Amino acid sequence: MKRIILGLLFPALFFGIELNGQDQVLFTLDGEAIMVSEFTRILNKNIQNNTDTDLKEALDLFVNFKLKVKEAHALGFDTTQQFIRELERNRKEIAKPYLLDQTVNEELLEEAYQRSLEEIRSSHILVGVKMDAPPSDTLRAYQKAMKIRNRLLAGESFDAVAREVSEDPSAQTNGGDLGYYTVFQLVYPFENAVYNTPVGSVSHPVRTQFGYHVIKVTERQAARGQIQVAVILKAFNYAMTDEEKVDVKNEIFRLYDLIQDGEEFSDIAEKYSDDRNTGNRGGITRWFGIGEKPRDFEDASFSLVEDGQISEPVETGMGWYIIKRIGIKDNPPRIEVEPSLIRSISRDTRSAKSRKVIAEKLKSEYNYKLNKKNYEEFYRLVDPSIFSGTWDPTPALQKLGVLFSLGDLKVLQREFAEFLALNMNNAAASTIAEFIDGEFKKFEESHILDYEETQLERKYPEFKYLYQEFRDGNLLFEITDQLVWSKAVKDSLGLQQFYEENKNNYLWDDRIDGFIIQCKSKLDSDQFANKVQRELNRQSKKDLNYDQIIELIGGLTDTQSGDSFEIKTGPFSKGDNWVLDEMRWKRGISDITKEKDVRIIVWIQNVLKPEPKALDEAKGQITADYQDYLEKEWVKSLKNKYSVIVNEQALRSIEN
Repeated sequence: MKRIILGLLFPALFFGIELNGQDQVLFTLDGEAIMVSEFTRILNKNIQNNTDTDLKEALDLFVNFKLKVKEAHALGFDTTQQFIRELERNRKEIAKPYLLDQTVNEELLEEAYQRSLEEIRSSHILVGVKMDAPPSDTLRAYQKAMKIRNRLLAGESFDAVAREVSEDPSAQTNGGDLGYYTVFQLVYPFENAVYNTPVGSVSHPVRTQFGYHVIKVTERQAARGQIQVAVILKAFNYAMTDEEKVDVKNEIFRLYDLIQDGEEFSDIAEKYSDDRNTGNRGGITRWFGIGEKPRDFEDASFSLVEDGQISEPVETGMGWYIIKRIGIKDNPPRIEVEPSLIRSISRDTRSAKSRKVIAEKLKSEYNYKLNKKNYEEFYRLVDPSIFSGTWDPTPALQKLGVLFSLGDLKVLQREFAEFLALNMNNAAASTIAEFIDGEFKKFEESHILDYEETQLERKYPEFKYLYQEFRDGNLLFEITDQLVWSKAVKDSLGLQQFYEENKNNYLWDDRIDGFIIQCKSKLDSDQFANKVQRELNRQSKKDLNYDQIIELIGGLTDTQSGDSFEIKTGPFSKGDNWVLDEMRWKRGISDITKEKDVRIIVWIQNVLKPEPKALDEAKGQITADYQDYLEKEWVKSLKNKYSVIVNEQALRSIEN
């Protein structure tokens, strides 16, 4: 299900609207009061430099929106399991920033932004060990990592040692070199170690979920910002032989030669590129920064020094690329990237630090109380079988005592027993007390934050409003999709009837019925084109068809080896061909137009007057107009179904 941001539903008509005095009822919808504050809050989200303040139009859009949402509720769209699941996912995402300590969050935000201004290159050697490994295994892995570090400090080559001992499979080909990267591109403990290790130095072993890493920082440089390029790709596939890969190389260099000879990059990309995501738009990619593409591709892209510059073919693991620089931009100021940084932090393990701090604060706010006696009972209820995943939780599940309380929430022993039963397969071989204490910290924090999430509407009005916007926006999408968008696509009879009633709104402009003949000869294009033009003039009073013209011109090539031609058949409209756009449209054979080594002749058989397009010829536009029609008719029916009474006094107070 897609999410609709309500700010997109209304035009930006206002510099900003302030609510004067107390909130008022703006209008009632079947007796339900809709307040001025909701209307102005949504409008203020759309502040732009636009002085065309049409308040009546904005109110009408808002009323229509509320009518559709009310109808969605009436039809039960808010009760479907799909809607409920999607709304819960939305709520979790919206709630994340509110479940972080703001002081810690500010520190993490500034740290992330400063790190985003740098690119770091490092190498690493991995000694693998699981996070839940027994202490003895963890100790052995650490000691092994220390021995590796000592070898490096003694002067051994990092590349050679990495190829010899690293448990990262890629080390066999890259010697542990990870290339350049920046913030959020590696796990947080690793990132911390790298940004705190001087260039040329080797870190102490760093623990992550993969094991222990010994890291050497090799380079640091200012971030290169973001770049946008256009690409032509001739791709490899896994089944290719070496000979076939040579063919790919030859093909990319052939395309490169065409570009050097003056062919348009975008035309070559659209016609020949194997990149299906960019080929249909002239090869243009989205903007990207360091660490988002293969290293060879990034290096080649960022090495282009000016817009429009084109690289020589570059080989990557994907295949061969030709790259054209479209644009480049510096790192944006913090204020521009804060929203994306906040989202990244909330999804990253670094947010655990902030969650721990906020959980401790919430304990005090909600008068947290732990029943120590009921908690310590778990030291007896849990036995060593939990380390092998065979613990029987039945006795613990029967315990109904309060484990801890928080506000009006009471968490029972049984709930913690369920948590242990679900997570005993993750148990490492430690003491029972260590295991219980470690799992309880996770259990406790989760319940505290879940409880806080239930209080967000009460504590934070902005959360309440944002959640309402997501809920109403999703409802609007679902009902509009069913009653308008998808209906217009599926209702072929209705679409046909709409077309018949409105076909004169979809007219062709003047068009040409005829042929465009492109002549190219390896010996003499001018000589061949003159022969073709003379023959066409002799036949111009006849209405030859495509096959007849092919046969006619084909016969002219018999006496001149190497001649070739291509014929495009109409009808043609303005913009279809630059030669047509620049010539006068009249019946007959045109003069010869030169374009590089091609000679172009146009045979106009008829100039067609405007006429309605067939349904299939304008189906996209007709379908869109049919959707607009269905929506307007739907809104009319809703206004007849539900009563809307506007408080004109409240409306005037907004205008003032």
